Amino acid sequence: MTMRIQYQVVPFHELETTDLYDVLKLRMEVFVVEQDCPYQDLDDLDRQALHLLGRAESGAIESYARLLPVGSVYAGHAAIGRVITSARCRGTGEGRRLMEEAIRQTRRAFGGGVPIRIGAQDHALDFYRRLGFEVAGEGYLEDGIPHSPMVLAPETDGAEGGQGTEDPTPELAGPVELRPLHPRVRLLWRLTTGFRGVFWTALAAGIETFGRDLALVDAVIPEALPPGWFTAGVALFWALILLVIPGVRYRRWRYALRPDNLWIRRGILVHRVSVIPYGRLQFVDTRQGPLERWMGLTELVVHTAAPGTSGLIPGLEAEEAELLREALARFGPDVPDAS
Repeated sequence: MTMRIQYQVVPFHELETTDLYDVLKLRMEVFVVEQDCPYQDLDDLDRQALHLLGRAESGAIESYARLLPVGSVYAGHAAIGRVITSARCRGTGEGRRLMEEAIRQTRRAFGGGVPIRIGAQDHALDFYRRLGFEVAGEGYLEDGIPHSPMVLAPETDGAEGGQGTEDPTPELAGPVELRPLHPRVRLLWRLTTGFRGVFWTALAAGIETFGRDLALVDAVIPEALPPGWFTAGVALFWALILLVIPGVRYRRWRYALRPDNLWIRRGILVHRVSVIPYGRLQFVDTRQGPLERWMGLTELVVHTAAPGTSGLIPGLEAEEAELLREALARFGPDVPDAS
């Protein structure tokens, strides 16, 4: 369900005491406690910054970003930092809406002709790429967390700060990026295939052992053949599947967020391509079985208005699944996220 958020931009010296308290409390909850990362959150940059407050109807601050003028952190760049959403509004698309508002307000305040730089946590790189940011240097560790510098190019000539006409999802307007699943999904598929192979091999052994005694399979298993051939054949069959199929399946699986639809390709012998228009989406769900939870993977399930046309993307990291769900909620604005 989408949470209704109203945005307000406030310089440091105009912050109400209660709002400042709520902002610092939210930053501590997520950046220090939730991420288990003791660090010096308060710095002198807060005094120079514009503070973007995302306020729910109740008045509570549920999202926040810090907007910094050109040269305050990076020479020749404005900056956005301390981007944060509360646990209550995650999965609603608020993260993307907050960043789009932060970009607009940064350009309005500091000019659309300057680039915007951020230090992005590596797990969120795809999220920022969808907003137009590009990696602009080597990765680094900050407070023990991998980060990468990213830059959003200035607006094109003729666009007025914050009110330009540039596409908020520029990478979708160009060549479509076919995204692979997480490599760990190959191990997941090998494990599930291995479990099936063990089951069928054990069943074959039971048939071969007890079938002869009961004279049920004399016509199928000639007595001249050595004992164990049938079981060995079933085991060899599943071993070949285990070695070959997960790798081929992984190479065939690709998905892409296109300007008007979600594109999914999969299949081994029969190649299938599904194209799901954003306007047909009903809701987006995520799910994890025991093995997926153990391996840190998530399945994304896209439900549509027409029966039999839903889509499934397996083998995503939890963070990527959440970002993808946000993106689908954003591209289909009438689509509620499943909770």
